[in-house]
Amino acid sequence: MAISANKLSQDNPVAVERFVFDDAVATSQTNVAFARYRPGYRGMVVGVQANARTVNGYSVPEVRIVPAGTNAGQNVLTAGLTPVAVASLAPAQGVLQTDRALLRFGPTDEIVLHLTSGGTAPVNPRVEISARPFPLNGEA
Repeated sequence: MAISANKLSQDNPVAVERFVFDDAVATSQTNVAFARYRPGYRGMVVGVQANARTVNGYSVPEVRIVPAGTNAGQNVLTAGLTPVAVASLAPAQGVLQTDRALLRFGPTDEIVLHLTSGGTAPVNPRVEISARPFPLNGEA
């Protein structure tokens, strides 16, 4: 018997895929698309977290779900997410939109990471976006 997304529990961590952006960001960038990822299935974003090797400046990520080849879309985060230093015990956790429809993507949609960085020093953010198939068992 084949396993399908409809047979997996919503709480099963095996269903979660992580996309990680870990690269240097230049100073004085304003809402620039730095990375894009196309999962290739229907799903939803279930988490965003961020930390940084250096926090001399600031780096504020936005995560958007957009039609392929564009940058215009709704931010899945309700507020800015400021990365914390890697030496901290845990990365900063983003607060996701409460409307689950804003977190869903289709098989041709892309997840795009936009960053705004300060002008004082380069930063090295590490942003992890977690997504999973939708719907899973019991979801409509």
